[in-house]
Amino acid sequence: MKKNFLELFFVIFFLCFLLFFRSHNIGIDGYYFLAKYLYSDNQFEPHHLLHHAIYHTLINFFQFFVKNFSVDFVFQLLNSLFFVASLVIVQKIRKLIFKEEDYFWILVLAFSGAGLRYATEVEVYIFPLFLNLLGIYYFYLFIEKQSNLNFFLGSCFVCFAVLNHKVQWIGWLVISYYIFFYWKVSWNYFRYHLMISLIVPIIYWWVSYSQGLGFWEYAFMDYQNGSAELSFGWKNIALTIINLPRTLIYFNESFFVINQNPVFILITIILLCIFVFSIFIFIRYLMLIKYNFNQKLFLHLMVAYAIFAMISHGNYEFMVGIPFFLVIILPNFKINSLKFKIIFILSILTWNLIFLLIPFRFGDFYGKVTLKKIYDEKSEVYFLIKESYWFRNFIYYHTGIEKPHRIIMQLEPEKMNRLLEKGIVIYTDYGNLENPNRRNFMKNYDFPKNYKLIKKEKFLTYFGEKYLYQIELK
Repeated sequence: MKKNFLELFFVIFFLCFLLFFRSHNIGIDGYYFLAKYLYSDNQFEPHHLLHHAIYHTLINFFQFFVKNFSVDFVFQLLNSLFFVASLVIVQKIRKLIFKEEDYFWILVLAFSGAGLRYATEVEVYIFPLFLNLLGIYYFYLFIEKQSNLNFFLGSCFVCFAVLNHKVQWIGWLVISYYIFFYWKVSWNYFRYHLMISLIVPIIYWWVSYSQGLGFWEYAFMDYQNGSAELSFGWKNIALTIINLPRTLIYFNESFFVINQNPVFILITIILLCIFVFSIFIFIRYLMLIKYNFNQKLFLHLMVAYAIFAMISHGNYEFMVGIPFFLVIILPNFKINSLKFKIIFILSILTWNLIFLLIPFRFGDFYGKVTLKKIYDEKSEVYFLIKESYWFRNFIYYHTGIEKPHRIIMQLEPEKMNRLLEKGIVIYTDYGNLENPNRRNFMKNYDFPKNYKLIKKEKFLTYFGEKYLYQIELK
């Protein structure tokens, strides 16, 4: 009874913790999701087909009872709830595998970078991951109890995960392979799994037909229009190597801003020393452990998601499930030093508070208030912003205009020349120094030499002063 009370207390406290630190720096897709909820009748998206429709229903349900909360708050509340639910499912899977409970790795996962990042953001990765984990949990129950209902629920939830985000087809593929080759269930079970899986293309076909599009055209629309891409090169490998540790200890451009202060430099060095020392402790301990057959699934899931993330420009968002699978693989940590466990967990929490939660909660990465004011006041001015998709979605959220004509999406000299020759004023932020992030790493933002940039408007961001420049022909 006491244990159950403590678990419930932690769940409620942790949920309040997540909501307090919910991100105020909504990303490129986040404003689009919110605007779509507010202004669009079509809640289907090919890359995450049912996610918006489900969240739209849940947000409406929540706001029916509590009308004073904003859409972004409810969206982030739902992500936080499903993140906490995912922790519970991971603990249940670990108990099935190891036959005993241990909370050390669950706390590490709870304070991990990827988990905290997307539990506090307006994004679409936590709910599909929860469904995938829930499906795996029921498959493990099936292996243990040979219950047909558990097999049915496992297949349903894994397929439902794919319908909520296309990246989860990786999980479906690996799990299907295990059903047939590793778990050695009868052919009838595998056939039932494939029959249940047909619901995915059937629903995709129904949605594409209702929108007057072909099945393949709709299913791969994001890859056709360039909003999603696959590639392979040294930059993909480099970004994957950088992003994998970020799933546990998060860092982005704010790392360099924060470490301009000598106190934080010292804190960073101390925390990094703790992490390096801990890695040697973990490696030494884990090399003595014998791994069982049930852990291999999650190793293969980790590898499969990492490979897909790598060929998707080293996409950090596709790695969100990796720490969950890693925690399930790792056996109960039976080192008796409670002090070491507490120091390690507090170190991860401290790091992710400093470099993730506090900047995203209290900083302003984009200078969005000033940008919106300038956009409204300069009603005849066109804008060429490096983060063009973010800016367009931000304006869409605030105005209900999905594609404002005054926002130039790409640096196209011919188009700009035509606008300038008509006497149209164009503002840009291309004259500012680049922040070190994935988009700047993958793309070239060099501005053509045949234009001159005249400093016009100043706006403050978390990374310092930025300017909007007026573009003129030389």
